[in-house]
Amino acid sequence: MLRKMIIRGATAAGALAVLAGAGATPAVAAPSTARTAVYGFGGACPNGKWGKPEVRPAKAWFTASCEDGLRRLHWTAWGRKTAKGSGQHLLIGAKGITRHAATVVLSGVRVHNGRKYFSHLVIKWTTKSHKHRQEAFSWQHTNLGWLWFPFKPKPGR
Repeated sequence: MLRKMIIRGATAAGALAVLAGAGATPAVAAPSTARTAVYGFGGACPNGKWGKPEVRPAKAWFTASCEDGLRRLHWTAWGRKTAKGSGQHLLIGAKGITRHAATVVLSGVRVHNGRKYFSHLVIKWTTKSHKHRQEAFSWQHTNLGWLWFPFKPKPGR
């Protein structure tokens, strides 16, 4: 009888220790929906709609005619106010597609349907003739719908 009481007491103490430990476990990371997202990335070409918000997308196509894009994106930082990464910048022109190693910065946080998103994009690269280039886009509504539209950034951006 005494042995059964000791076993039951030890079992109950063990169960309480497990339950107490469960309350002390570290917090689980917030789901990706809590992170600042970007719209208009990931698809084959902009469709003029909001589409699916993405966190750390691997590719993107820009402008109404999709003559500008990024692929093989690797993000070094993805925060609440900015995201920084690098990848391959694709420019489609009269000579076909030219590819350049590039850096990418997302900024300008806004809110759509309760979701924070980046509204500004800056791509920097160096041409084969060693000229430094930069393109800036903003996620905005045009007569074609929502898309990444080229703009001239203010100094310091």
